[in-house]
Amino acid sequence: MHTVTDKNSPSTLFMQMRTAASAALLAVSQHAQAEELTFGIGGSDLLDEIRREAVAGLVEYHSDPFWNPLWGHLSWLVALQIDTTENVFLGVGVHGLSRLGTQNFFVEASLSGGAYHQGNGIPKTAENFLFRTSIGAGFYLNTNSRLSLTLDHLLNSD
Repeated sequence: MHTVTDKNSPSTLFMQMRTAASAALLAVSQHAQAEELTFGIGGSDLLDEIRREAVAGLVEYHSDPFWNPLWGHLSWLVALQIDTTENVFLGVGVHGLSRLGTQNFFVEASLSGGAYHQGNGIPKTAENFLFRTSIGAGFYLNTNSRLSLTLDHLLNSD
């Protein structure tokens, strides 16, 4: 028996959001006050009507902070994101991280721009230069590592 479901039904959207939340970016990195390398795995194109959903991998390098205001710090970043439909993004930008009070929790955000290569099987074309934004929250596992859930978005001039 085959059941057809409406792609925009609340239960389908809930399943997509649950999949996005469970597979979204989980980053483990070194302590925030030095250079760090983060790794993530997540979902790509989860709510896109045209592109296929895919599993995405992410590697980000964050430099030593170049600005340390009272609320946190800013550092330069280099990001490489690849998914199973062969989409590739390589960008540079800024990453910000702020500890929430004296707790082990933090929030983070980034903005980068860079080269984009569109993979296979996608009827809609994308530009070769895209911006990537991200927001996230997490907690410190210990003084040298942290775990976060991050949502990111690639956007062009459309």
